[in-house]
Parts: sequence; C-alpha cells; structure tokens
Amino acid sequence: MRSLDRARRIGAVRGGVIAAAGALAVAAATVSPVAASTTYAVTAHFSEPIAPSVLSGCPAAPEGFCGFGRVTPFGSATDMIAFGAGCGGTCDLRTITIAGGTLVLAETFSEPGCPGSCHPNPASPASGSLSDVVIGGTGLFAGASGTLSGTVKVAGGSKPAGESQVMLSGTLTLPG
Repeated sequence: MRSLDRARRIGAVRGGVIAAAGALAVAAATVSPVAASTTYAVTAHFSEPIAPSVLSGCPAAPEGFCGFGRVTPFGSATDMIAFGAGCGGTCDLRTITIAGGTLVLAETFSEPGCPGSCHPNPASPASGSLSDVVIGGTGLFAGASGTLSGTVKVAGGSKPAGESQVMLSGTLTLPG
C-alpha cells in the first residue's frame, strides 16, 4: 500500500510539473516584447526673419521669431521661439514642427557677442550659444527626450529684413 501511495504522489508531482511548464510556455508566448527606444544624432538649421510678415502669425521681436529649415534625419521643418516663455520666464520655448509631429524645447541663450560694439537694436550683428532640452512632443515625437546645443547668429538691419541663423546638434531619443 505504501508503494501505491508513493506512486500516486510521484504521478501527481509529475503532472503538476508538466502543467506548470505548459502554463509558463503559454505565458511566454503571450507576453508582448518591450519595444526599445531609438536614439538619433540630430542636426537642425533654421533661418528666422527678424521682420516676419504681419499676416504670418509669427511673433516679432522682442517676443520671439519663427522660421523654416531642416532637422536631419527627419526632414523639412518650421520653428517658432517665444522669448521668456519657458522655465518660469528664465528660458525660451522653441517649438519645431516636422512631418509627423512637434518637438518642444526649453532653450537657454548664453555667451552673447557682437563684433565691434553691441547696440540696443536687436537686429544688429550678434551671436550667442544655445542649450536646448527636449521637454515635450506630439505624434512621432511624443515621449521624446534629448539635448541639443549650438549657436545663433543675427545679421542685417531690421529694415527691410535681417535674419537669425540657428544651428543646433545633439541627440534625440524616441520611445519604442
């Protein structure tokens, strides 16, 4: 009788092991894989007219600028910068619109420079360094993160129209 009880216990344990193995196999087959994020090396170049068309809806100095350019590897883009609109008023907000979505960056300007002497005219030749942090996005860029840095150079008088040249480079990570 003792060997019959032992045989039943062994059979029950084997059956339980087989059932557990089957359940693990089913669970493994139904778990969706975790999508990996992708990091891109990004360069961006924008031309921002200082005296935009009144009909364009773009902000004008001293509130900001808007322009057009390219974000590599994503393609043609437009941008708008609102001075003092980010970081509780201590940084600027740059919104970049690309096919598939938008990126929102908190941008800090530093190291201002002017050839010769600086003048109060914001359209006088000037330059500076830019540091940007991705703080938001929509569409393809929802959940994006990253940092960019670069320069801005301003040239030409405000009449008829000077422009800013913005050059940025860095990394952009998109969730999977």
